[in-house]
Amino acid sequence: MRRKLIISIVTWNNRLEIDRLLESLSFQEGLPADTGVVVSDNASEDDTVNTLRQGYETRTLIIENDENLGFGRAHNRVFENIEADYYLLLNPDCYFEDTGAISKLLQYAEENPDAWIVGPKILNPDNTLQYSARSFPDPRATLFRNTFLGRLFPNNPYVSSYLKTDIDHDEINPADWVSGAAMLIRRELIDKTGGFDPIYFMYVEDMDLCKQCSLLKKCVMYFPPCVVYHRIGASSDKAPKAMIAAHHRSMLLYYQKYAGFYERIFLSPFVALALAIRKALMIADL
Repeated sequence: MRRKLIISIVTWNNRLEIDRLLESLSFQEGLPADTGVVVSDNASEDDTVNTLRQGYETRTLIIENDENLGFGRAHNRVFENIEADYYLLLNPDCYFEDTGAISKLLQYAEENPDAWIVGPKILNPDNTLQYSARSFPDPRATLFRNTFLGRLFPNNPYVSSYLKTDIDHDEINPADWVSGAAMLIRRELIDKTGGFDPIYFMYVEDMDLCKQCSLLKKCVMYFPPCVVYHRIGASSDKAPKAMIAAHHRSMLLYYQKYAGFYERIFLSPFVALALAIRKALMIADL
């Protein structure tokens, strides 16, 4: 039976975080009666699955993966096993305070059929903004974000454009891509693309899926009436060096996938160098 909405959560050693998210979901109002919550667990070793079984098994379907599939492939397992009109992807370190947040997001998507991806406003726990609606990166933004140039010119237009710092984050806006930490996806996009590209282990797969949405001439929208709180890094902090390496590998894969001929020849080497420098500096700081 095809449902209206499936909430898809990928976990990896998130026993301490998952409670808050699931509790906040239990207070959401106005959801379709057949809404389901599915947790795709990436072989957690910290009792995440037992925590789910003890407290939430009657209202949560648990998919136990034999290995850590990463972000995209673990969500793909949900797409493959359970049909729904919409999938709301949530990181386990997210939570809601507004009991009507998800119903607002779903209603907007229902009223705007060309919006195949809709992202909510994402806030840090201290209510500061996370720049979750962004432009697609170009090599200039990558260079300034990932080298000393960003420190020399912190207000440069390339990074500002990438982060969309100039938009009103209290207004509904189109975006090139929105964060997969909290993202509503229409089933038609999954059917057209197959879901997340499995070449990415973690990071950038959300940007890639939004790129595919754009190539299909459908909209990616930023919808701030729905607010999600997100503690960045609850999973990645558990293996910081591996996650840094995964992020930079994914960025290189993205550029290799979408770069034009001249970008490949003239700019890709500089992008690779910038990412390598940033990776080395970030690991050295740990």
